[in-house]
Amino acid sequence: MPKATPKKKEPTEAPVVEVVEESVHEDEMNVFVPPDEVLMSSLNKKVAFPKLSWRLEAKILKIIGRLVKAVPGLKDIDFMNFQPTDFLSVASDLLIIAPEYVEELLKLAYPDLEEADMEEATLEDVADLLVPLFYAIAASLFTLMGKVGDQTPIPSAA
Repeated sequence: MPKATPKKKEPTEAPVVEVVEESVHEDEMNVFVPPDEVLMSSLNKKVAFPKLSWRLEAKILKIIGRLVKAVPGLKDIDFMNFQPTDFLSVASDLLIIAPEYVEELLKLAYPDLEEADMEEATLEDVADLLVPLFYAIAASLFTLMGKVGDQTPIPSAA
């Protein structure tokens, strides 16, 4: 006995196909734009983000350099491939040493921050203030390195 073959249902209408053009630019990159203000979460207080002059950036980098010298284990952390667990090896040193450097950074970068706010600030508030500051300085350094790289002649092989 022959087997019955099922009939295919023919579509009555052609499916609608949308063509989406993707615009990809190889030179496109993420750009950090510093905020005008930073919100200290627990205090619900907005603080003006500092205008980062080269002198202020240099002073901040100097403080960060002193912190890295004071906590030798920080030199071993690969910040380009950073994982939060990377800090475990230096956590005890950081908890003892870092607060004085952090306070110095905050007073330098946010001079309008009141002492009472510093006393009531939580660790989250400190992160709210420091993270965009570090991003802004890193963006500035990467821009500088890019400009220097564009201007540096590449030696030719003789």
